[in-house]
Amino acid sequence: MLRHEGPRPGPGWQRHDWKRRSLRVVGDPGARHVVVARRRWRLAGTTTTRLDLAPDEVPWSGAALLAVFLRLASWLLSGEGVHRHEVELPALEAVASRRAVQNWLHRLLPAASRVEGALRTAAIERSEPRPVERLFPGGLSPPVDARQRRWKDPGATYRLATGLAILARGAAALDTPATVLLAEARLEADGILSIPRR
Repeated sequence: MLRHEGPRPGPGWQRHDWKRRSLRVVGDPGARHVVVARRRWRLAGTTTTRLDLAPDEVPWSGAALLAVFLRLASWLLSGEGVHRHEVELPALEAVASRRAVQNWLHRLLPAASRVEGALRTAAIERSEPRPVERLFPGGLSPPVDARQRRWKDPGATYRLATGLAILARGAAALDTPATVLLAEARLEADGILSIPRR
């Protein structure tokens, strides 16, 4: 079991207890569950509590942030519908149902610009001193299929697909694990890639 305790929220906050949560993660052996205990704080003299979120925790998903991003990238970059596309890595199939992946897309759209910007900056920083263009000698093909389909918010969907393409294809081009690129993107976004709670 892993533990996560963030900084004290402020004066008057006391350690209260631990709250456990199971997250699906993707790694070399495939998809697996990891239990993370997160610190819960209580404001002295009140019943007000606050829970620390683990760094890769997505509040509305049972999967870690990297698993969410890679599963979404697999669909958005495939050019197929959510029910027809073939998942590139078999381990990603076990991460979530196809309906859950659709829900993830709609929840992430408000954060599309932040996600794309943080992932783009992380790839640029990681590629220096070489120009980022050398990562993708033929260029990073824009996710045309994502742009040509009918979405409720086509601009945000396209930005999110572009960011996910940078994560999935940029990690391979940089010969860097996607977890490292995502961690650097999170640092670039002031320590947290803010994903809406909803």
